[in-house]
Parts: sequence; structure tokens; C-alpha cells
Amino acid sequence: MIPQPPFPATVRGLIRSFAERFGYGDALVREGQCISFNGRASQSAAVAEALVGLGVNRGMRIAVLAPLGPDFIVTVLAADGIGAVIGPISTLYQARELA
Repeated sequence: MIPQPPFPATVRGLIRSFAERFGYGDALVREGQCISFNGRASQSAAVAEALVGLGVNRGMRIAVLAPLGPDFIVTVLAADGIGAVIGPISTLYQARELA
């Protein structure tokens, strides 16, 4: 018999198990902004739905230009949930570097 790992094999599965286990406990906290595990799950689902509505689907690459924080994390998890690949872009770049 093959032993099972004590945790889910994917990030999505791990986050889902945290939501089931910790529910309204703080998942993300930054500068006074708190998001519970359940809140993060519902926000990620809403962003994933919006991405699909824009035509993003499994295997597509999307660039994300956003500061590191709760919104960035929710976006990354949403993209992961639909199978898209994130290409984060640093907010430290100047306009001429992004052109």
C-alpha cells in the first residue's frame, strides 16, 4: 500500500483544506487588511470567474502588474484555480522598462 501524504498535493487543494479547517480565521493580513480563509476562497472564485469571462483558460499565460499583497495572492490563486500561468511583473519597473 502506498502511503498518502498528510496534506493535499496541489496548492489549490491545500488552500481548500485550510478553508475547511480554519474557515473565518485570518488567512491574509497586511496593513490592517484581513481576509479569512473563506473570504479568500470566495474572492478567488470571483476573480477566476472574471478571468474566464475575459477568455482566460487552462494553459494560458497572463501577466499581473500589482503590488505584493492580498489582492495579488487572490489573483494568483484564481489563475491557478483555472489552470492559467501567472507571469508576475514587478511594480518597481518604470514605464520605459515596461514599454
